Amino acid sequence: VPEQFLLGMGGQSIESAASLGLSFVYGVFPYIPQDPVELAKSLSEKYRSNFKAGTHSKPSNFVLAVFVVIADTSEEAEEMAKPLDLWMLGKQDFTEFHTFPTQKDVEEYEFTQRDHEKIASNRSRLIVGNPREVYEQMEALRAVSNPDELLFIPLVGSIEKRKRSVELLAELYKGEQ
Repeated sequence: VPEQFLLGMGGQSIESAASLGLSFVYGVFPYIPQDPVELAKSLSEKYRSNFKAGTHSKPSNFVLAVFVVIADTSEEAEEMAKPLDLWMLGKQDFTEFHTFPTQKDVEEYEFTQRDHEKIASNRSRLIVGNPREVYEQMEALRAVSNPDELLFIPLVGSIEKRKRSVELLAELYKGEQ
């Protein structure tokens, strides 16, 4: 039987996952207004305090899922994050673009003051930076939630950049198992 996961924002879904002995995935998603550190702490505590082993007697499994834009340099990571910033504006129910925005889309887009404010708000729930910066931001989340697993979502524009992101993340957590 494959392990079951319940993805949710909290409340009833976390209580359901814990009482049924299921794993719980907390996704730090940029579009959802939240303080990721505060919420990760609250959800992990609630999950663990309500956990009851299920029929398969598996231990609790709290998974922390985060959007990460990582590159060799901070400057490169910031450039790579701009298409994600544009996409996360969510205009037209995320149908404004037929594909994930490109750097060219970013350069041609006419941002409003409200767009810039929304981008700043969304950025508080993204992890963007060079390996050291990403590691420090992740450690802040890990310190308060003590996740059993980390799930990184490297939502960047090209397969080459995505591959490099995964390589950098693997290097950060090499040896942790």
